[in-house]
Amino acid sequence: MKKIFNAIFKTKIRMGVVFFAVISIALAFTFGPYYRALYITGESMAPTVDHGDWVIIKRGRSNVHIGTVVAIRDGASDDLLLKRIIAHAGDTVEVLYGIVYVNGKEASAHGQGKISFFCQDCRAVENISHAKMTIPTDHVWIIGDNRGYSWYGTVPLKNVEGILVWPK
Repeated sequence: MKKIFNAIFKTKIRMGVVFFAVISIALAFTFGPYYRALYITGESMAPTVDHGDWVIIKRGRSNVHIGTVVAIRDGASDDLLLKRIIAHAGDTVEVLYGIVYVNGKEASAHGQGKISFFCQDCRAVENISHAKMTIPTDHVWIIGDNRGYSWYGTVPLKNVEGILVWPK
């Protein structure tokens, strides 16, 4: 046992590497089940989160409410997307000429610009309008803060992977 200990800790560099490895493993096991780091690619959440930023999400969907930034699992590509919830089950959402209305009021508290990107056929369109819809049970309506460059729509709550905790 003493030979193994001496072999591992023979130099200060080895001791530092071993210490770093032990701390890293301890952190992974402690925080891994509860938190996840994500690298952001894209500009749909600018200026809240920019392309190239790292964010930390808390896994789970507790405390999900309007205004919360969440990581959602895209059903088509299985990617994680960062978006903001602006309506939940029972709310009505309408898009008129690129402006989002929730329950008859303009949803401008978070976000900037008009919607100009609709991803049913993935093309940019100016002054988009959609008929009024009621959000179904166990769904939320999401969009990025950069409304002119963001996918949006209803998503099942089961697709919410976590809530943004850093940066806020």
